[in-house]
Amino acid sequence: MAWEHSAFKHCSYCRAGTSHTQAGKICEDHAITGCDPQTGVTGAVLCDGAGSCTYAREGAVAVADAVLPTLIGMFDRFYEMPEEHAAENLLEEARAAVRRKAGEIDCSVQSLACTMLCAALAPDGRYLFFHVGDGLIAAWDPNSGCRILSQYQHAIALNFTTFVTIPDTEYNFGRGCGEIGAFLLTSDGPELMLAQNGELSDRAELLLQAGCLFTEQRMLRELSNITDQLQNEGMYDDASFALLGNKHCAGDLFRKLEPDLRSLLFFVPEQAPHRVIDQLGSVFEILADHGGCLSEKAMTRALRTHSDSRTRLKLENLLAAGIISRENGNYYF
Repeated sequence: MAWEHSAFKHCSYCRAGTSHTQAGKICEDHAITGCDPQTGVTGAVLCDGAGSCTYAREGAVAVADAVLPTLIGMFDRFYEMPEEHAAENLLEEARAAVRRKAGEIDCSVQSLACTMLCAALAPDGRYLFFHVGDGLIAAWDPNSGCRILSQYQHAIALNFTTFVTIPDTEYNFGRGCGEIGAFLLTSDGPELMLAQNGELSDRAELLLQAGCLFTEQRMLRELSNITDQLQNEGMYDDASFALLGNKHCAGDLFRKLEPDLRSLLFFVPEQAPHRVIDQLGSVFEILADHGGCLSEKAMTRALRTHSDSRTRLKLENLLAAGIISRENGNYYF
């Protein structure tokens, strides 16, 4: 899915778990992201089909594909509604999708059971999230760092959860304004290894911050790499991720990174002068202010490098690291 030229980056990734591939099963998770071209509201929906159900994958796909356009298209209304009304509307959209799919393939509604995690960001700083079942919703903001927003409490057993198809299901709903720089949603496979005892791991925090910085291609590589690592460490369930990142937070985040981490991620020498770091940080701000796309000539004027060739030289590390891209005379972020 292409990243639109908007205030936000967004990306999703899914992979079948080792237990599923060994059993000849496909991935039963489905994660999607999207942006409303009129309002700029950007959202993510991640669903994990119940492994015990015959049509787990079909349920996850039906629910995510139906809920995302409603989430971003009706964001203003959801934001203003009383919590119980917003939850009721989101759940009804999910259940209507399940009923339609059950009719199409002639199965019971319960055989399409799935969890549902949602998050959305608006250009004016408003956000909301909604969560049914297991999985993880985490966030990063420039002031207080990374934190868990929603995580299912397994009071009975680790493999016991709730689903959108269950009447009067438990849910978690939250909203606010001006506090979120990035959202991370994961299914329960990665959740158990990225968050323990109410705390996010270093890898989870890095993913959240990367969500504001990396191109889609670079982010997908990182998600693939971290899934490899988690599987090598014993994760056997399906893995799915969805990320939303605010481009306007990238400049300050880049400047505040530890020099060794900035060198690893961006190929910027650890001993680079402060003025170089500050100028590179301004590249993110310039691109964010122009919707993530700016012509090379305009970038040259903004950076005062006096020639396009000097601009390319100045930005070569960010280009090589896959943080920004250059196509047809334009820079993209």
